[in-house]
Amino acid sequence: MTSVRSSNRSSTILGEYLWARRAAIPPEAVGLVREPNRRVPGLRREEVAKRASISPEYYLRLEQGHDREPSDQVLRGIAKALLLDHNAEQHLLRLRHMQLKPFRSSPEQLEIEVTEEMVQLLRGWSNTPAMIISVNFDVFLVNDAAAQLGDGRLRQGFNLIESVFAAEGRDDHDWEAGASRVLGALRYHGNPHDRRFQELVGRLSIRDDDFRRLWARHDARPVPYGRMRVGVGGSAEARATCSTFEVPGADGLLLIVFLGDTLEL
Repeated sequence: MTSVRSSNRSSTILGEYLWARRAAIPPEAVGLVREPNRRVPGLRREEVAKRASISPEYYLRLEQGHDREPSDQVLRGIAKALLLDHNAEQHLLRLRHMQLKPFRSSPEQLEIEVTEEMVQLLRGWSNTPAMIISVNFDVFLVNDAAAQLGDGRLRQGFNLIESVFAAEGRDDHDWEAGASRVLGALRYHGNPHDRRFQELVGRLSIRDDDFRRLWARHDARPVPYGRMRVGVGGSAEARATCSTFEVPGADGLLLIVFLGDTLEL
């Protein structure tokens, strides 16, 4: 199975993220002058280390995966050096926590439980379209109002990430911006050790050039509010405005609620 990592630059998910974010920042963005013979497009390791007030040797150990337990203070300093916003900083801290979990010889399967209380909650919203999805963006539970949106694509087993990269979804003028947002949400909420996460990312990486290019950015941020494509009718699109929430006490689940009278045909 294809690894979720784009390369073997680091042995840790934290190190890979640091490498990707460092490579994405041009020196001009932090007030440095680009020398004519500069060979790297982003920041050098020593430049990040200086901005983070740590030694270049220690930063190298972090990026190469030789130190797995940096302090919050160190990571927050690096986040500032890499111009990370609040969400990206939180993702950085979360990666440190995930890589400290005991090593397993095989990927974990994220355990997801949809409780009876969740079922009753969605049923009670008879006039409010809503659904519960996993952090891998697999649809688990849909109420009747959501099932009737658009062309009825919102159903159990439907994957929202794969739908974005389906051929029918690329005729939007702002498709790339929308795809970037949803991949940022997948990286922010998802667990790279989870088997389903690896299968999804691996399959799309193999077959889709756009996915590989956008995924390599390592964007990580939630999408609390936006518009979702819920159907296609002829040449017309069907979209609905929605808000996304983490389900309290249910690790691995998100609640998506569609706002009333927002469907566009």
